[in-house]
Amino acid sequence: MEKEINIYLLRGLSRESEHWGNFGEYLNTNFPKSSIHYIDMPGAGIYHQSKSPTSIPSIVETLRSKELVQTTNNLLIASSLGGMVALEWISKYPNDFQFATTICSSYKGICNPRERFNLKFTFPILTFLLSSNVRRREKIILRINSNHETIRKELIEQWVDIQHKRKLSKLNFMRQVLAGMRYAPVNPSISIPLLIIGSKKDDLVKPNCIVKTHEQFGGTLKWHETAGHCVPIDEPKWLSDTIYEWLKTIDV
Repeated sequence: MEKEINIYLLRGLSRESEHWGNFGEYLNTNFPKSSIHYIDMPGAGIYHQSKSPTSIPSIVETLRSKELVQTTNNLLIASSLGGMVALEWISKYPNDFQFATTICSSYKGICNPRERFNLKFTFPILTFLLSSNVRRREKIILRINSNHETIRKELIEQWVDIQHKRKLSKLNFMRQVLAGMRYAPVNPSISIPLLIIGSKKDDLVKPNCIVKTHEQFGGTLKWHETAGHCVPIDEPKWLSDTIYEWLKTIDV
């Protein structure tokens, strides 16, 4: 792509910038002239010692006060809980970003609770909260996010190391959960091009929820057939290529 764009990446619940894995490398291949900026949620990553807000609008305001957004050609790519933040951000501040992509995100009032959260993960999440064993906790999160055992085995050591370096507290995990559960978009106006990504084998968010999201907000809907909830770690090349081809269709 000839034009330079600024790409901002925002991960989801309990995750931080390093959890994007090698997705940024594929973006660099597709967008060699562009700059990639990693954003951490309050309470995670470089902000792991701060307290996470308990509402999506408050998260947006906190991030907006910390992150320097360039003036033009800004693309926001956000996964899961990050997609809720992205939607609030672009609806409230439509001039901050010119394009946005959400990945496997769900919204109260659009999807019902069972479409947003697979009840079979209730016990694993409780185990996550009660366990003090970092490896056990990260295995649970990997199982929820990835459908591929090989990828889970490849990432476990890296994800354990991330937690040792910048531990996400259980309190901040619960505060993020509360923010996601409570967030219901109120007549959002999406005035910029929007790409909605879903996976038909997402084990956490039902595909029907992604369909409802597309019906509500419009934009372009693209599916992966086999990836887990976290498409960036299961299918990073496919995701980067899909975003690249989508931007070509809107003449970026």
